This record gives sequence, structure tokens and C-alpha cells, in this order.
Amino acid sequence: MNDTPNLALPYILAAQAQKHVTHNEAIRALDCLVQLSVASRTLTEPPASPDNGSRYIVASGAGGAWADQDGKVAAYQDGAWAFYAPRTGWCAWAVSESALLVYEAGAWSALPSDGGEGGSADLPTAFDGLAHVGINATGDTTNRLSLKSPASLFDNEGAGHQQKINKKTSGDTASVLYQTNYSGRAEMGLAGDDDFHFKVSPDGSTWYEAIKIDRSSGRVSFPNLALKQFSILDHRALGWSLTGTTSETALVSVLLPGGILGPNGAVRVTTLWTGTSNANSKSMKVKHAATSGIAGNNYTSASSTTTPTSKIQTEFHNRNSVSSQVGGLSAGTGGWGATSLGLTMGTVDTSADSYINISGILANAADTLTLEAYTIEVLCQP
Repeated sequence: MNDTPNLALPYILAAQAQKHVTHNEAIRALDCLVQLSVASRTLTEPPASPDNGSRYIVASGAGGAWADQDGKVAAYQDGAWAFYAPRTGWCAWAVSESALLVYEAGAWSALPSDGGEGGSADLPTAFDGLAHVGINATGDTTNRLSLKSPASLFDNEGAGHQQKINKKTSGDTASVLYQTNYSGRAEMGLAGDDDFHFKVSPDGSTWYEAIKIDRSSGRVSFPNLALKQFSILDHRALGWSLTGTTSETALVSVLLPGGILGPNGAVRVTTLWTGTSNANSKSMKVKHAATSGIAGNNYTSASSTTTPTSKIQTEFHNRNSVSSQVGGLSAGTGGWGATSLGLTMGTVDTSADSYINISGILANAADTLTLEAYTIEVLCQP
């Protein structure tokens, strides 16, 4: 081989005469290609009075002294033009553009130097398999993308933009954590399940959940709500009807948010019913359970026959514990007065979400029982 494999620098051969000529030729090539900076890449003919050592990338369609040298690096050295064919991966700084050029796929292209707006963004085509990346910061094995900046912008490339945080399983966490001096103070997201949580912390160790949004219903609960007041949990008047079956059927299930009652809170349920006026029994029930449906501790067991309209009120109380309830079983259609029925005792954990279930039973499937309206009141007493 007479030349080096990458830059084609000439070797000085054994017993060669005038070795300085070959040596100087190699020096000239190095002087051109090392720390390569070109004045321009848009000229198709050489400038009229080039400076010694000036370098250019020959534009497509070149003529004159640059004919048939398209894409090559032209260097004016010792009064003559020398041309160097680039190879994939060569880099050159284009002074006229203030851009870094890379040679790939037979062409010179600019790497973006101002967020992609000032140069072609086709090179590089991708950065894949990087261990970590730091932008004005240092990435590591945990924070594999680190950014230190006054702000960050995620812009659209069309009509909209989605920022996605994905987790592998329901028990994992996908959240946004807000910190002070790298210590957590607030967090929102899917923290340990698929409900949406809002949490805060005074020190990064102890956390208090302020809001939870149920993934199945969209209902909002306040696990640390500490109200000492009366509030309406739910009120509807849509007319839910039961007919065609003699099986107990759930008409309404209302979520009672976990933590809202405290150890001494109470729930009062008022229902308005209408039913077929005949001798057949139409039974109306209000229950409290950990799940929706017809299950639960029954606090209303009223029935009607020839009375077409019934208004029933019942209530149950937490008895100095979030998991211990007591209530009187309402047997009449008013819910008040003496009854021979005993108390209903419950053990539902109200620190977690539970349900008020309202259901009905027909003795004759041809009859109709309608829950015309209901109001559920909560007496919050932590």
C-alpha cells in the first residue's frame, strides 16, 4: 500500500528519492482535513482570489477548476487546488452557516444546533440504545433522562400532543412527583393501583392522600376529609323501576368515600317509592356493604301492599370506630316509631370505599316497584 487507508496520506517508500515531497504532500492533507472548517458549501466555482489554506465543500454542478469534484473538500494550497473525497461520518464546520455538517449517504447535511429550527434535522436519524442522557445535567442509571433548565416544552407536531407515563402492572406506580431539594412534597398519578391519587408530604417520608378518583366510576373521594358537618352525598329523582322478577334486585348503588365518616359519623337515607296497589307485597331495602349490588347490612326492611306511595327514612352510625356500625331496622313505611325488630350491627370498614345499596323485591313478577327518588345525607364527625 502506498497510501494510508482512511485519509489516503502518501507513505514514504523505502529508498525513495526526494522524500520531502511525499512528506509535504501528507502534511498538506492533514492541514486541510484535521479540525475541518470550510468557508462555504454553496459555491460551484472557486473564488477569484482564494486565500492560501482556504477550504470549501464543492456544491453540486461545479465547473471550472472544480469540475467533476462535487461534494469533495477543495483546499487551496501552495497556489493550486487539492481535492479530498469525504467518507461517511466526516464532520466539517460551515462558517457561512454556523452549522456543523456531517457526511452520510453521499451528501453533506447540517446537524440542528438551535432546537432543530436552524438546520436540517435528517441527521442523525435516531439515538437508540443510549445508557442515559443529560441535558445541562448528568444522567444516571435511575434518572436516565436528566434535564436542568428554567422550563421545558413538549410541543405538538400536528393537532395535539400526549405525554405518556406507562407502568407494567397495576401494582406499580406511574406518577408525577414534585420535590423540594430532591425530597418529595406532592405526588399525583397511579400510585400502587389504577385509581388516580393526589398525595402530599411534609418531609418526603410521611404521606397524606388528599383526593382519590375511582378508576371504575370516576367518583371522587377525600380519604383525609375531616369535616364536622352535615352534607348531601347524593340526591337523584330519576325513577328506577323493578318488574318482571321476584328476585331481589339492586336499583341504586352509591359510593360512600373512604374516610368521610370518621369513627363517629352517620349516614341517613331517605327514599320515596311507588308501587302497584294490590295485596301483593312490595319490599324496599337499604343496605350498607363493602361492595355494590344487593349485599350488605340491612337497615330498611319495609314493605307495602295497597299503599301506593311510601316515604322511608333510615340511618346508621359508626360507633366510635370506622369498622363498627349500629342502626335501627326500619320496618314501617315511615321509618320512625317503635318496632319489635332488633338493631342491625355492621362491621364494614368505612376507612375504605363502601356502598349504600338500595334494592327491591316483588312477591308477584307482574307488579311494579319504583324508587322515585332518594337522598343520602352524611353527618361527618371524625
